[in-house]
Amino acid sequence: MNTIPERAPLPVHRLDELIDRTAQAAASAAAGRASTPVARTAGMRILLVSLGAGGELAEHTAPGPISVQALRGDLRFSTGGHATELAPGDLITLDAQIPHAVQSRAGGSFLLTICAA
Repeated sequence: MNTIPERAPLPVHRLDELIDRTAQAAASAAAGRASTPVARTAGMRILLVSLGAGGELAEHTAPGPISVQALRGDLRFSTGGHATELAPGDLITLDAQIPHAVQSRAGGSFLLTICAA
């Protein structure tokens, strides 16, 4: 079990501020996307990913299980010939090494958690 020392501050991540900055970076990036590391532990990484209008993460795999939580805008998550539209607040989980892709028509941001394999 993880324990936090009595006097250690709890890490608080202001996602609205990170989304604004990352979305601006994605809008001006040649690739149409940008990401910001949010947290990292021995067992997981959390990234904030933003896609500009028409932005895409082409099909790829992750080394460990993942979760994708839509935070803002429109997102389309695809895997195995199936696609799902994600609205803010929606969450998808996926096992390791499964090919998947993410697209956005008008721009969107999501929280990506990658767990250790």
